Amino acid sequence: MKILENKSLFKIFFWCWIVFIIILTVIPWASNPKILTKSGLEFRLDYVGHFGLFFILFIFYYFWKLYLTAEINLKHLTIFIVGSIFFAYLDEYMQGFLPSRKYNIIDFYYNASGIVIGYICYLILNLFRIKK
Repeated sequence: MKILENKSLFKIFFWCWIVFIIILTVIPWASNPKILTKSGLEFRLDYVGHFGLFFILFIFYYFWKLYLTAEINLKHLTIFIVGSIFFAYLDEYMQGFLPSRKYNIIDFYYNASGIVIGYICYLILNLFRIKK
């Protein structure tokens, strides 16, 4: 597919997505919908959003830097993973300074897990690509 090979397009998507995440961070939200499990535990639906935002960030990075690349630059990949997890933490930390938001470490865990699961998916896909 030609669109997946357009690295410039995914570079734009990547940086726009970071701006989108920052905008979502500063917008005040009225409430977080919750689901009660059978065991009585509470699960906030915004956790799915936190995971998804950073998983999609990894997808955009993948198509910008890793897709159709014969040789992976591990230094750049490591910098991206560490940098994006740091960004995920800063994104959550700065909410503690906003009047309508609050710091929640669990939100950070879901942010970071989006990046980590994205990376694991990349490793699995890469194994299948190598075997062919």
